[in-house]
Amino acid sequence: MNVVAKQMELIVPLVQRLDALVCDGRRPADVALAQLWREHREWGARDRRFFGDAVFAFFRWRGWLAGLLPERWTTAVATACWLDALPHPAALEILKQAGLTAPFAATLSDKARALVEMLEMPTPFLSAQLVPPWVPERLVQPDDVSPAAAQAQLFACFQSRPSLWLRVAPQAVPAVLAWLNQPVIRAAAHPALTEAVRVDGAVDLNGLRKAVGAVFEVQDLSSQCVGRVCAPEPGARWWDACAGAGGKALHLAALMHNRGTILATDVRAAALAELRRRAAAASVTIIRTRPSEHEPFDGVLVDAPCSGLGTWNRNPDMRWRTEAAVVDACAATQRQLLAQAAPRVRPGGILVYAVCTVTRSETTDLVGDFLSGHPEFQPDRFPHPLTGREAHGAAWVWPWDGPCGGMFIARLRRAVG
Repeated sequence: MNVVAKQMELIVPLVQRLDALVCDGRRPADVALAQLWREHREWGARDRRFFGDAVFAFFRWRGWLAGLLPERWTTAVATACWLDALPHPAALEILKQAGLTAPFAATLSDKARALVEMLEMPTPFLSAQLVPPWVPERLVQPDDVSPAAAQAQLFACFQSRPSLWLRVAPQAVPAVLAWLNQPVIRAAAHPALTEAVRVDGAVDLNGLRKAVGAVFEVQDLSSQCVGRVCAPEPGARWWDACAGAGGKALHLAALMHNRGTILATDVRAAALAELRRRAAAASVTIIRTRPSEHEPFDGVLVDAPCSGLGTWNRNPDMRWRTEAAVVDACAATQRQLLAQAAPRVRPGGILVYAVCTVTRSETTDLVGDFLSGHPEFQPDRFPHPLTGREAHGAAWVWPWDGPCGGMFIARLRRAVG
């Protein structure tokens, strides 16, 4: 049996297994796939690439494919490959096997119309079906467009994987771009955040690091905007209260020119260990992970755990393992984190709140409630990192701004008196 035939034989039961693990077991798809790679050492790089792409394509379009399950699994997997335009030979073969021969459709509306004919389904395919039914009423609404238009644009963005973004030391941007754009152009610096480099397509990050050194970090454009809103001064004292593996703490250190102090804390010891490793690799010396009690800070960043709806373009399986109750639980945690962080901000200091989600209860509603209960804080105006327009205490980075993840960022200042 040749490689393509073997991949076709395996892909449908593999997707079925992952669907059960994600939707019933609430396991992240990438974690489940990593376990499968360990179980099947015989699968080579080409196998893993095809299996991974097909699995994530299935979860990206599962809302439109649910009507085919459980009777037409092969058709569902083939349709996912068509919708994602997977170029793998096995994907093309499974399309032939399922009798799906429609030409490529670029836009979401074109795909929806084509599916009615391809699958002989009597009902239309709606963009709202691509997310769980509880989502639309929970979403925040942009001020400048209608709710229907905003939802359609957001749901369309959920259906395309965003670009890879690098945060590059400013002096190294030309060298990084030169390496990435040989032999073909596939990378460009953002016109406003010039140290943010967008890369389209696969990239050998180890090869890039060997060529240019430890002058870049993988960091989404929306996350880079958080550091820019913090705008820490060299020599200042900052606390990254939910630091994780340290992407934003490292960005703060770069903006501070490695001068001052950054306390990075997290409930996960393994994440802090990874932060310390990354800081050492980047020659960052101002980050520490052991707090002292009652220490005041010039700025506190609360990059809070959230429901993650803003990352559904990059993590399509997440929408099928996230329930409405998760949003409420996250909002309760976020309120607690802000209440704990507020007293540590010195008079005149800054409190920045950021979440990679687009629900009202975790963003605008939560900040409004915080300000009502903490009159010593007021919204602090700042220029939006991507547009330069003045933000009145809060700003959004939308998935279509990159393309990137979605992010809400609020900047609050504590009164001096």
